Amino acid sequence: MCRGYHRRNANQWRQTRLLATLQLNAHRPAHALPFVPEEWMPLYGDTPPPPPMDEQEFDETMARLAEFDKL
Repeated sequence: MCRGYHRRNANQWRQTRLLATLQLNAHRPAHALPFVPEEWMPLYGDTPPPPPMDEQEFDETMARLAEFDKL
């Protein structure tokens, strides 16, 4: 019973977050980037964002993507 209560409570918070984000995006300036619900209001059950890439990892990724341009 307790697990179901927490799941329902989390779903209600996700719904509230989505509705608030929709309102924010509806009234944002045209040149502004849209809000993402998970970034705007992170909740307890959300997966954490990935760590940022360091310069070496970025260079390796760009080198792999450059190989696709040669095909």
